[in-house]
Amino acid sequence: MYHEAGHAAAFLHYGIPLKHVSITPDLAKGYGGHTAPAISPPDSGRAELENWMRACAAGDAASDRRCGRRAPAESVLVAEFEQAQCEVDGMLAGSVPPSDVRNFAWLASRRDMEVAEPDGTGPKAWAATWLEARDLIAEIWPAVEAIAQKLISTLKDMDGQEAAILADHAMKGTASQ
Repeated sequence: MYHEAGHAAAFLHYGIPLKHVSITPDLAKGYGGHTAPAISPPDSGRAELENWMRACAAGDAASDRRCGRRAPAESVLVAEFEQAQCEVDGMLAGSVPPSDVRNFAWLASRRDMEVAEPDGTGPKAWAATWLEARDLIAEIWPAVEAIAQKLISTLKDMDGQEAAILADHAMKGTASQ
């Protein structure tokens, strides 16, 4: 629940409209879910692609914050990104289903085409952007909690407009305190 709420709140924070946010209770696995932006990621634009990258990482960051887990080590992230990059290459044939890390690697590869400095590309350089999602989640935590609580209480899909209203109200409530 917090995972999907993290994605949703991050997309909304960056002005990326949502189609819907959903969670699916599963007795064996806990919860699963899906957050669907209403638009496709850009083909170019470094800042925009990095916003999408942070939104992909925001689900894990929200789950980690909720459960009190620390950030993964950079070496762990780099290994995951290297594996994901190989899998993304296989996605062209439709052989690998998407995941947050694979989506992140796909966006990061696009972003790398925008980066002029060689040290600013590749899986090692991507770790900083993944970890930036933790700071973002801390900033927008009231929105994450509002969306998660609504998902928990209804166990139904939430349309993007409802998520945006909840996030907006939660953040305005924080600003007035």
